[in-house]
Amino acid sequence: MRQDYHLSTGVITDYPLGFIMRFKGAALASVVLCLATVAAGASAAAAQSDPSLPAPRLTDFSYQTPLPAGSVEGIRGQVILPAGADAAGLTLDVTRTLAGTPTADFTVTTKSGGDFALADVPPNVAGTYVYDFSYPGGTTYGPASQQVSIPVVPSHPTLGLSGPDEAILGRQVHVTGRLFFTSDSGSPVVSGNAPSDTEVTVTRTGGGLAPVTVPSSDVVDDGFGFNDQPSAIGVYTYKASYAGSGDIASASASLNVNVQRVTALSIATSSSSLGYDGTVTVTAHLGTTQAKRVVLLFAQTVGSSATRTVAADTVNSQGNLTTSVRLGNSTTFTARFEGDTLDTPAAASTTVSVGVKVASALSARTYHEKATLKDAVTITPDKHGQCVELQVQRYYKKAWHTVTTTPCGHLNGKSQATLTLKLGATTGQYRVRIYYIHSASDKSNASTYGGWLDFQIVR
Repeated sequence: MRQDYHLSTGVITDYPLGFIMRFKGAALASVVLCLATVAAGASAAAAQSDPSLPAPRLTDFSYQTPLPAGSVEGIRGQVILPAGADAAGLTLDVTRTLAGTPTADFTVTTKSGGDFALADVPPNVAGTYVYDFSYPGGTTYGPASQQVSIPVVPSHPTLGLSGPDEAILGRQVHVTGRLFFTSDSGSPVVSGNAPSDTEVTVTRTGGGLAPVTVPSSDVVDDGFGFNDQPSAIGVYTYKASYAGSGDIASASASLNVNVQRVTALSIATSSSSLGYDGTVTVTAHLGTTQAKRVVLLFAQTVGSSATRTVAADTVNSQGNLTTSVRLGNSTTFTARFEGDTLDTPAAASTTVSVGVKVASALSARTYHEKATLKDAVTITPDKHGQCVELQVQRYYKKAWHTVTTTPCGHLNGKSQATLTLKLGATTGQYRVRIYYIHSASDKSNASTYGGWLDFQIVR
């Protein structure tokens, strides 16, 4: 009798010897070799899936449930081997089915500690998807399997765009967006991220230009972004669209960006410095704008936070607005344009330095060489606590030369000081003047020299 091993059933079947004897020579050898090979393969297969071997455990599964249609599902788990052995490097077969029909096959490999992960996007059709994780077994461990059931529910996408409300012509506009899916019903309402290869189409209209399609990245971690540089001023509308499919509706979002040109605005004064109570002419110049042509002029005393309006009007045909202002203090002038729909707001400033009024009581023109020069000084505006000096020069060798300067005389509460200087000098031609020296605490007026008074020293 001849016995054969059946791979599928593990049953041994007897055959009469005469059955084999029908084959002769090489044919008989081929048949015997074939049967031996099948038997050997069957023995190996039986060893691989031997249920008597210790089996690993597939456990610690985590995943999102329910899952909004169109979202990425991340399933994590762990393989634990008997006796605490490291389960790294094991290959698991995964089959995804819907209503008993396989829809996809995957393989995953365990990492150190036996951890594994599967990222999948089920078809955009609602239903319960079953993931069958299986380990086929081997020569050391037996087979193991575990199923995970995940309900996929109908969903609607949420699509949003964000970016600046205003942008400058010639500069890039950066727009970002986000796409995720939210279940239509259920408690609680759940949401999921869009897969990284989801396509979002972005178009741009406006600015007097033909509509264009703006390049945008595919969704990455449910977000996307792009840069754009419109070539003309105007209000642009960016519209992002997701087509939808299956049990996912379409979605769109829009963002308006007002692209403006930078407004040219300048300011100038007839002088950068003035004497006390002097008059300065201030001119603001406005470049090309779309609509508004009104410029505001403000004055602010240096060191003060208060401002006052000195002019507010439409510029002339040359784009200029001019006014004259009388000043008793150093002043910063600011021109301001409020902007319009297509032109940015703009401002420009300049500062005019203003001195003080120096009053001297000196009137004598001749002094004895041993006399004392005495001067009562008054400074306007009130500068009490500040410093004044007398500076004396002598004329010789066809030039004036400074010979002495008095120490600082501090102004009293009436902004006055008395300065004295014992002459004791060589006879000759002299001149004297007052010097007001402002300190760091006085920002409203500049240091100022008074006028020269000529005198002679005689014996």
